[in-house]
Amino acid sequence: MKKKILRNWGLKLISLVIAFMLWYLAVSTDDPKETQTYSNIPVVLRNAELLEQENKVYEIQGSILTRVSVRAPRSVIEQLRASDIVAEADMNMLTDINTIAITCSVPNYEVESVSSNPAVLKLSIEEKSTRWLRVLPTTTGDVAEGYVIVGTKIDQNRIEISGPKSLVETVSYAGLRVDVTGATSTQTANAEIILYDADGNIIESERLHKTVNQIRMEVEVLPAKDVPVELSYTGVPSQKYMATGRVVCDPETIKIAGSVFALANINKITIPEDELDITGATGNVEKVINIRDYLPSNTRFADANFNGRVTATVYVEPLRERTMLIPEERISIYGIPDKMISSYALPGQSYKLTISGLADVISRLDVTDVSCVVDIEEWMDDEGIKKLVPGTYTLPVRVTLPKDVTAVGDFYVRLKIEEDKEDG
Repeated sequence: MKKKILRNWGLKLISLVIAFMLWYLAVSTDDPKETQTYSNIPVVLRNAELLEQENKVYEIQGSILTRVSVRAPRSVIEQLRASDIVAEADMNMLTDINTIAITCSVPNYEVESVSSNPAVLKLSIEEKSTRWLRVLPTTTGDVAEGYVIVGTKIDQNRIEISGPKSLVETVSYAGLRVDVTGATSTQTANAEIILYDADGNIIESERLHKTVNQIRMEVEVLPAKDVPVELSYTGVPSQKYMATGRVVCDPETIKIAGSVFALANINKITIPEDELDITGATGNVEKVINIRDYLPSNTRFADANFNGRVTATVYVEPLRERTMLIPEERISIYGIPDKMISSYALPGQSYKLTISGLADVISRLDVTDVSCVVDIEEWMDDEGIKKLVPGTYTLPVRVTLPKDVTAVGDFYVRLKIEEDKEDG
């Protein structure tokens, strides 16, 4: 038997080799090698915490997706899906030019080769920075007519942000915004924090991290009303000066806020006269008055930025003089004794009357505004004269002038007193 097995062993070996080659050719022909490219394969970054430990942050330049080419038998390619491919970049392999080689694999499959395009991941690496920001509350929209925003409150007025130093330095402040369109009552909301640069432009970046993303904000809305400020004054100016009566308040009206009931019966804000004392003044008296203490009960200033101060001015001017000519027909004569008559010593003349007052007032004064009376009977009583004898007398004239106008010195006329010859 042994001899039969070993007989023609060379020929048998050749036959075995030929059979193997035929088998290999048959298999290769039925399951040939192919290359397939898969797009949008995400690259997983490994050991990213290494940069964080060095207080640095990174940003991937370009896409985090890559294209992977796989060479494998057709039977494998037909089963392979993009989700079966793993693409990784290990931070331990970071180069001096901030690139990391992308390594690809296809677990659970026998493949001949795997490659990616691009072959490296490019990073931008920067020092990490942290800073605190003030938080400024703002509103959008307009409240209902007749209402105002009297104040805002927020639960915290500072937040911390972190990120790349160059980006963190561009942030100036954090803001909150609540829409108050048509509001007639206090509005409360958890407002999103928005970052702004120094010019008020919004900064949006996933690379900036905030300690909180929302802050509770309250916007107080109340009814409002415009009311005038009423001023008065006390005291008398210096001699030869007079208050014009004009008192000006700047601003003239103040917007106040409060409940509907609190505002219902409020028509003005009254400032006591002792706040404005013009005693001895020789010119306009101006004073800044804090009217906060004079606000009606249960009200407040509608403008939270208004400091409560108004400027009050009392106008004081020097007195001026003017000489008027009073014709004799404008002078009334009363109290002539019985059986006597009077006439002017110099008939047909006008008499000079000097008046004093504010320039604007006396410049507009007309003789018809002046009342002149000679009361002979009253003059006799004052002089103790029991009986008036005929003769020429210089008699005082009682002058009545408009308010705040006075006569300067005494005003006299000369009258001739005679017996009435026509009287029986």
